[in-house]
Amino acid sequence: DQALVELLTTSGTIDSIDVLNGGTEYTGDSSVKIIGDGTGATASLDIVGGVIQRIIVTNPGEKYSC
Repeated sequence: DQALVELLTTSGTIDSIDVLNGGTEYTGDSSVKIIGDGTGATASLDIVGGVIQRIIVTNPGEKYSC
């Protein structure tokens, strides 16, 4: 199963990423690739038992739109 997430952006930054469905069978690298119209945002995954429990924004980036 693929994970389903929702982004919260305000003032052009990514403030949080909510996990709506943690998916299954995730292992290994906990980094997140964020693709959008802004730059610099980074995040990491908290994976337990192959399921994404939460996504931690480590840099909110800038110039992202909703």
